[in-house]
Amino acid sequence: MMMNNLMTSTIAVFFFVFEWSDIAYVVTFLWLSHVIFLFFSYSIIKDFRNMMTRINYDRLTKLNNQHRFHQAMDLINQMTQSVSLAAIDIDHFKFYNDTYGHEFGDQVLQKFSEKLLLENNHNVSAYRVGGEEFALVITGLPRLKSEEIVRDFHQHFQNTALEISGNHSIKLTVSIGIAHREEGEQSLDTFRRADKALYFSKENGRNRISVAPSGNISPTSESRKVLINHDQSLN
Repeated sequence: MMMNNLMTSTIAVFFFVFEWSDIAYVVTFLWLSHVIFLFFSYSIIKDFRNMMTRINYDRLTKLNNQHRFHQAMDLINQMTQSVSLAAIDIDHFKFYNDTYGHEFGDQVLQKFSEKLLLENNHNVSAYRVGGEEFALVITGLPRLKSEEIVRDFHQHFQNTALEISGNHSIKLTVSIGIAHREEGEQSLDTFRRADKALYFSKENGRNRISVAPSGNISPTSESRKVLINHDQSLN
C-alpha cells in the first residue's frame, strides 16, 4: 500500500513539474536517440562484417583467401585426424589473360571458383592462394576418398565448358598435386609436397593429377618413378 502511494506521488510530481509539451519533447528525444543508436550500431556491425570479409575472403572469387589458408594451416598442426592437401593450377591461364584481356581472365577465375565453392563442406575447404593457384584442404577422410574428390573435381572440367560473357565457351584443364600429411609433419611442409607434385604435373603435360611421395623428396631422380606410378592422368 505504501509502495503504491509512493508511485502515485512520484507520477503526480512528474506531471506537476513537466508540462505535456515537455513530456512529449523528452519522449521524442529518447525515441530519436534510440533510432540514432540503432542506426550507428547497424553501421558499425555492417562495417565490421565488410572488414572481416575483406580480411578472410578473396574479393574476385569469394573463396577463402591466403590469410584464411594460413589460419587453416595453423589449425591443421593441432589436428590428429587425417589431412590431404591439393594444390591446383589452371592450365594456360596466361594465354586467356593475354589473348582476351584481364576482364575475360577475371571471368574465367570466377567461373572456375564457382565449382570450387561447391566443394566446400564439413570436410573440404577451398582457397585462392595466388593468381590462378588454388588449394583444397580435405580433413577427416581416408586418403583414397580424398583422391576421389580431387579426381571428380578434375573430371568436371573434362566434361563441362565454361560460358563466358561475349558468347565465349571454353574448356579449361587443370593440373593438380596432392599430398597426404604424414604423422608429425607440419602442414606447410605437406603443402610444399603438394606444390612439388603440382609442378610435376605441369612439367609432364599438364591436365593431370600427381600424388606426392612421402617424406621430403623432390620430384626428380628416384622420386620421379614414385610420382609417375601415382599419376592419375585423365587424358
